[in-house]
Order: sequence, then structure tokens, then C-alpha cells
Amino acid sequence: MKKIPLLSPLISFVFVAAACSSESYSTAPVEDAGRGDGGTPSVDGSTADGGPAAACNDGVKNGGEADLDCGGTCTAKCAVGKACATGADCATGACGASKTCVGAAVCNDGVKNGTEADVDCGGSCGPCAAGKSCGISADCASGTCVAAAACNDSIKNGAESDVDCGGACAACAVGRACRTAGDCATAICGPNNTCVAMANCNDGVKNGTEADVDCGGACAAKCAVGKACGAPGDCASGLCTNGACVAPLCNIDAITWVAPQNKYLVAAKGKAWSIDGAGNLLGAEVDIRAMPGMANGPCAGQAGDCRLDALTLDSKRGYYFAFWGTRVWAFDGNGTPLVNNLYADVAGLAAGPCAAQPAGACRIEGAMYQADQDVINVTVGDKFWGLNAANYQLSGPAAGQSITLAPGGVAVCNGLGAGCVSSDVNWRNDTKETEFYGNGRRWVLDANLQLKPGTGELLTSIAGFAQGPCR
Repeated sequence: MKKIPLLSPLISFVFVAAACSSESYSTAPVEDAGRGDGGTPSVDGSTADGGPAAACNDGVKNGGEADLDCGGTCTAKCAVGKACATGADCATGACGASKTCVGAAVCNDGVKNGTEADVDCGGSCGPCAAGKSCGISADCASGTCVAAAACNDSIKNGAESDVDCGGACAACAVGRACRTAGDCATAICGPNNTCVAMANCNDGVKNGTEADVDCGGACAAKCAVGKACGAPGDCASGLCTNGACVAPLCNIDAITWVAPQNKYLVAAKGKAWSIDGAGNLLGAEVDIRAMPGMANGPCAGQAGDCRLDALTLDSKRGYYFAFWGTRVWAFDGNGTPLVNNLYADVAGLAAGPCAAQPAGACRIEGAMYQADQDVINVTVGDKFWGLNAANYQLSGPAAGQSITLAPGGVAVCNGLGAGCVSSDVNWRNDTKETEFYGNGRRWVLDANLQLKPGTGELLTSIAGFAQGPCR
């Protein structure tokens, strides 16, 4: 009887071990016994953390459901308005652009569904635009459904410039269509957007070494004014400026305003022209040697064209002054010579511009009579000196005054270039404007010596000059 208490615990232990092992006959984990959140299942169907397992009737959106108890892994499909990921989640088979189930497929729901070949087109909807997906040609507005563009599909498509060539495909042969030179095997896309043969100087295309179409470079033809150039040799004018051929600069020798006749008298290349105040040519040219007093005056001793350094008219007294070399000649209105002096013998010139120049080598670049002050202004470089027109004595400082002191003077000298050297200067009685000619252009200062708007124009842009001395 005393052994009974010792047997009871052992019997109890054996009983509990058998019950535990009877729960399972396998060591594999129990599947879906309550694993909505991936926890270890328990014998009552809950997860190890106590949460319920996902089910398609638990009134909660969980597991793989698209919306509450529908879509995803559930058999039940979601009704219109419910959330969806794909059309398979929806009872209507249509998941809209906002990821909600929409009504039965229609042709304006922003979703590719129903019989559509692409979004809202093809099938039972209207035809699709180029580039949209299609199943048959009837799906397409063009009536043609083709596979993705390829360089061997015998169709001009994709980036091709012609059938199966150009663009990203092989270069096209001569005669085929092209958009750029890169489309052509010859690297020349002609003016009619067709590939042409290798470069030559009459193919109507800028190619090879040409500076512009069929000119410059290795071509015999030189490029005209306005055409592109890379060097002076490309241009018929021999002048290439900023990548374009320009006309030769037109530089005159001398000019004066003839107040009684309201015109300019312009001298250049041994000839003289009359041009009105608006820039229009008046009559034909005249040989300077044929003008009264010139043959035996400044033209004497000159070989070839008779040239002048400067010319001006004293409109008060009617005297013309012609400057050449180291001398000045004065003529009356009929061309009768009045005086012929070395600059060194003219008091104002000797004391002014000639004082700073080597003896016997004084030159005058420009001269103009200014009627409102009755002075003859002469220029050398950026300096000017005034001479009293009544006695030719110096009026003003012997060292002269800089043109740059005038409000518009700096711009004028910048335009004339190094040294501010002018071909001639002029003063107009009617407008009281001061004009500077040089470097192929004309600059004008108004009565207040301010730079006139639009000034600095090429002489070749003024009709009378273009037709006369610049011709």
C-alpha cells in the first residue's frame, strides 16, 4: 500500500504525453489554421498574437483582397465603386483609371477594356490613332495595322526617311527621300529632300568644302556678297566679315557740301559726282582733270587718277579749297585759280597741324567750312584745328582739340578705327550737321554734336554713293 503514491505521478505523466502527441501525426506545420497575419497558428484558429485569420467573409479588408471581402484571392468580385487593382477584381471586369471598379466597358472610361485594342479605341469603339495598339487594320484610323517599325518591313515607318532606310536604319541610296545629310549614303541631302551624288560645284547643295551653296572652298566660283564664307578667298569681293561675304569698302577721297546748290560734291578715283541731300545721284560723273583749274592745279604732276586729300567750299565767299600733298589751292566759283600755297606758308596751318609734323611733310586729312563760325576746320587723326576764314590765322589752341571731346566724338573715332583717320569731313549749312567719312562709312553728329541715330551706315547703302563713287 505504501507504493501507490509513487506510481500515481508516473501514470499521470504518461497520460499527458499521449494526449499531446495525438494532436498531430506529423512534424510539418499546420497550414491556414489561423494565419491571417503570418503568425504561428493555435488550436483555436487564431494567430500567435491573438488576431483572427483573414477570410472573405470577416467584414475586414485584409489578406489579398482588393476591397472589403472582394477581389484578389476572394471568389467574390467587387462591385462598381469598390477598389481594384485589375479588371479581374471587378464584377464588371473594368478597373478604372482611379483604381476603382467602373461600369461595364464603355469607350470613354479611360481604361483599355472590353473589345478595345487600346484605351477607348479599336474593337467596338472608334478607330485608334497612329502609334496606338491594334489587333487588325480595322482598329486603326489609317486602316493599316503593322508590327513595330523595323528596317526590313518594306514600309516607310518609324524614323525612316524612305522605305527601310534613313533615320535609325541604313543610309539611303541616291534618289531616295531624306531629311538630313545623315539619311544619305553620300551624306548629301539635296534641295528637294532627295539623296544626291557626291559633292560637286553645281549640285545646288552646300557640301564638300564649299563655304556656301556651290561657291567658295574648292569651287572655282567665288561667293557673292551676303553668302557664307570661312576666309576672304571664298568671296568674290575678297572680304569675309563675321562669316559672310561683304562688299568692298567704299572710301572716297574728298567731299564738300555745296550750299548754293544743296548738294554734295564727291571726289574719288579721279572722278567727281554730285549727290543731293537725300543721297540720290545727280547726273553723270565728271573727270576731275576736266574741271576748271584742276589740270594745272592739284592734278598737275599726278600720274593716273587725280586724287585729293580734302575739299571744302567757303560758302560765304564762294571759294573752293582743294588740299593735296603739302599744298592747298583756292578757286573761285568759276574754277579760276586764286592761290596755291604750301601748308607751311599758311599761318594757321603752319602754327597748328603742321607744327607737330616733320618739316616739308605736313598732310591734311579732312577740311570743312563751318559757316556759322566762319572758320575752316582741318583734321589730322583725332585732332582738329580752326582757321579764321578771313585771314587763315589759327583760331583756338595750337595743339588742336580732340574730336573725342564732342559728345558723339568717341563713337566716331571708334568707327573710324585706329588713329581716328578720316577720308574727309564735312559740315552742312542746312542741317548744321558734322559728317565724318572713312572706313567705308559715314558718321553724323547733329547740331549739338550728338551722334545721330542710325549713323555709321556703309556708303554702299546710300543710293547715290552706291551708284556713283562706290560703283
